[in-house]
Amino acid sequence: MSLCVVELNDIDVCVSDGVALRLHSPGYALLGSDSLEIGEAARAKARLNPRQTNSHFWTRLGTDPLPNPAGHARHYADLAFAHLNHLHESANRPEEILFAVPGSFSREQLSILLGVAQRCPFRAVGLVDSAVAAATDVAFSARAIHVDLQLHQSVLTRLSRDAGTVAREAVEVLPGTGWVQLLERWARMLTEGFIRQSRFDPLHTAQSEQQLYDRMPGWLLALQQQSDVQAELVNAGVSHHAKLRANDFVRAAQPLYTQIVDAAHRFGEGAPLLLSHRLAALPRTGDLLTGCIPLREGAVVSGCLQHIDLIRSDEGALRFVTRLPAGASITQGVEPGGGEAAPAAPDPTHVLTAARALRLRAPRLYLRRSDHDGWRLSTDSTAPYSCSIFREGGNWWLLAASDARIELNGKDVETPAPVGTGDRFRIGKGGDAEFHLIAEVDDDGP
Repeated sequence: MSLCVVELNDIDVCVSDGVALRLHSPGYALLGSDSLEIGEAARAKARLNPRQTNSHFWTRLGTDPLPNPAGHARHYADLAFAHLNHLHESANRPEEILFAVPGSFSREQLSILLGVAQRCPFRAVGLVDSAVAAATDVAFSARAIHVDLQLHQSVLTRLSRDAGTVAREAVEVLPGTGWVQLLERWARMLTEGFIRQSRFDPLHTAQSEQQLYDRMPGWLLALQQQSDVQAELVNAGVSHHAKLRANDFVRAAQPLYTQIVDAAHRFGEGAPLLLSHRLAALPRTGDLLTGCIPLREGAVVSGCLQHIDLIRSDEGALRFVTRLPAGASITQGVEPGGGEAAPAAPDPTHVLTAARALRLRAPRLYLRRSDHDGWRLSTDSTAPYSCSIFREGGNWWLLAASDARIELNGKDVETPAPVGTGDRFRIGKGGDAEFHLIAEVDDDGP
């Protein structure tokens, strides 16, 4: 069964199966009286038809009516539905979709997203915070701030790392500091440059304005490798040129850069900044955001697929995952259960309960209670279970089913939680059965 990850960032909603990036599609919709264009086709006409173009439907995902309803699109959720269907069709119709969503989505918006997905011709099988997924293999201590850019805002996500997990702590949204606002500032700066150098105003006609916005990403890409670029625009068969410098882009964007940087440092209180590839690719952001860690493109998809068994929901209602195991390379020396490092401790081989030892014989097992046989570990994920226990990154992990909680070593913990030999847990607060993780050893020791 084919599965793809959809990373919901409206600058470029991407669809990937981990082998190849199947699709990039920006969050634009062009509403005609009897037609609807979505994604890149709509973005390419946004400056030609500004009143019919909507690029807010992911930011404002909900049932509020559109300012310019047309055809079958009456609400922002209708445009999201159209975009998801477009993504599904353009990505060769994957059967299963796992959604990675930004922290800016409210609980209500998450519910609406899943409601919209239920009407689509695919099965939604997972829901995870995109900042958490992107940070699972990044080396940072205690706390970090993930910084990402959307069309109309920036999103700061405070992450913590403890006991071998990366978890979301808090989110702050900065309206008016998005990709659209950056493009508008750069368009004004570029227009001044073309007028000064070639006496041509790109904003004089909608066609030349659209061309300016179409070519800007290519110029930005070139400026990653060089300090200036020779830009060309064609109008009525005549070529117009202007020399653009990286410093000019930085100067034009400085107020927004400063706003994002100041907010990130306040929010993080000195924690390192993890820059999404969208921000890291902008001119000179590395000079402004000192000590930052740029994330590679595809970090979100990679994190999702690495932990697919953990994110995938077996039950009918999807759980929103905001906590994932940290990469093995940054959890070395941390003992499961949160105690002091103890490298000599053997891995658990059994779960002991009610004088019975249940063998850990597979990478992923499901703990359930039967009226006839008591507690059992099984590889069957289809029947109801209380929690799962699985092997990942050199550790064993506990994950509560549905909204249940795990009491680990006498403390209520969020799951997934790492566990090791000697740890004990109960399912639910004050659960009637206690489970001990034990190791089978030879007479001469482990």
